[in-house]
Amino acid sequence: MSQTETYHPQTPDTVCKKFYRKDEYMTAQAELKESNNVSNFTKSQKEPSPAQEIENIREDMAALREDLASLTKVITEVSAREVNRVRDNVVASSKEMLETSSEVTKKSLDRAENHIKERPFVYVGGAFGLGILASALLKRR
Repeated sequence: MSQTETYHPQTPDTVCKKFYRKDEYMTAQAELKESNNVSNFTKSQKEPSPAQEIENIREDMAALREDLASLTKVITEVSAREVNRVRDNVVASSKEMLETSSEVTKKSLDRAENHIKERPFVYVGGAFGLGILASALLKRR
C-alpha cells in the first residue's frame, strides 16, 4: 500500500485477509473505529461564525508575533555568541602574529648587531658613503 492510499476496511473479514498478525488486525480495527469517530465528529461540529473566525485569526496572529519575538531573541543570542567567538579567534591570531613578528624582528636585530660587531669599519664606511650620496642628491634640488 502506498503512502497516499488510505486503507479503510469494511468488515473484519477483509481485515483478516489483509493482515496475518494479531497485532496488525487489532490496529486495523482501531483505525476503523477511529475513522468512524472522526466522521461522526466532523458531522456534528458546527461551522464557526465570522466573528469567531476573526477571533481565531487574531489569536493565531498573536501567537505568531510571540513566536517571531522569541525567534528573533534566539537569533540575536546565537549571533552574539558567534561574533564573540570570531572576535576571540581574531584576537588570539593577532597576538600570535605579534609575538612571531617580535621574535623575527629581534632575531634580525641581533644578526645585524653581530655583523656590525664582526666588521665595524665596513658598516661605518657604508654609512659614510650613504651620507655623502644623500647630501649630493639633496644639494641638486
